[in-house]
Amino acid sequence: MVLDAGSDRTGMSELLTVSDYIVSSRSFALDFTSAGNIEDAAEDLFSAGGHAAVVVTDGERGGFCISTTSKFQYPAYNVYVTDTTGAGDVFHGAFDYGLLQGWKLEKIVNFASIVAGLKCRLPGGRAGIPNFEQARDILANMSG
Repeated sequence: MVLDAGSDRTGMSELLTVSDYIVSSRSFALDFTSAGNIEDAAEDLFSAGGHAAVVVTDGERGGFCISTTSKFQYPAYNVYVTDTTGAGDVFHGAFDYGLLQGWKLEKIVNFASIVAGLKCRLPGGRAGIPNFEQARDILANMSG
């Protein structure tokens, strides 16, 4: 199960314990854990146990990811931002797609970051969402 931890709601503690993947906003991670930075917050969430990975998104600063085998920061895809409405939802959809494809975690978060960044170029929740080929081509160019 992938948990979209955007804000603290009733039952969130229970959901955290049964989630394989936690994808959290910066604000949720810092508030929920009382950590001083996203790296410590991700580690706190991960250390609660049983997770394959914890990702903390941090907008234009990218984010941080920790799993059983690695921990790393990932970049935000650099675009001229017009509107961030829907960027988190798009990130989650792209993240889930990458999981279903069996991609490595680093590729998944980079792909999700690209898709979310491209969405932010245009106003509204749907305008700007790239098609798969656009995001795949950017990811391929980043990977060399």
